[in-house]
Amino acid sequence: MKKVMFLVSFLVSFVGFTQSVGINGTGASPNPSAMLDIVAADKGLLIPRIALTGIGDIITVTNAPYPVSLLVYNNATAGSIPNNVVPGYYYWDGTNWVRLITTAAGGDSEWKLTGNANTVDGTNFIGTTDNVPLNFKVNGVIAGRIDQYYSIGNTFLGGSAGISHSNTTGHLNAAFGRGALYFNVSGSDNTSIGSQSLFHNLGNGGTSIGFESMAYFPNAEGSVAVGYRA
Repeated sequence: MKKVMFLVSFLVSFVGFTQSVGINGTGASPNPSAMLDIVAADKGLLIPRIALTGIGDIITVTNAPYPVSLLVYNNATAGSIPNNVVPGYYYWDGTNWVRLITTAAGGDSEWKLTGNANTVDGTNFIGTTDNVPLNFKVNGVIAGRIDQYYSIGNTFLGGSAGISHSNTTGHLNAAFGRGALYFNVSGSDNTSIGSQSLFHNLGNGGTSIGFESMAYFPNAEGSVAVGYRA
């Protein structure tokens, strides 16, 4: 009975003693700027391990809605792109689970906006590791797209170049320049270099080089145009 009373008394005094809680064997007071101060030379902090089903999972962790900044370690690979999760630390941002940026052997695993160092040719790259096109946008508008190498095989680079690519049945087209091959929906094997070149083309095998070259020529069909508005 004395032991029970001592434990209760200890817990009450422990909770009410200070806003900062210290867990250490040094006997030092906890840092006043921290709510929890853990000191250890040979131990770590073990975060709960959770098997999330996706970034919007509000079932696996109980008592949703969750507070912003709730932290877990996800040990599952689950869900469908773009809502999938992979093993790593995740925090709740109020809407979804967000994976913390991690490091890999040899340096950072995330590309920096100010450039990267220690890159290795053939190892480091910007792109996809699944059979999904790579898109580039400027101000939310498509400015480049590289399709799967072994299927459609289109390559577009420039503001709104090949903008109809989302519903095109054409393949192996190359467009470089603002609005190049803009309305190409079904044409294949076309090469367009220059702003708005082959702008309205619907044919196959056309080659245009120059500003607005064959811009309003609806059926290129093997035609070649080189020059300003040719």
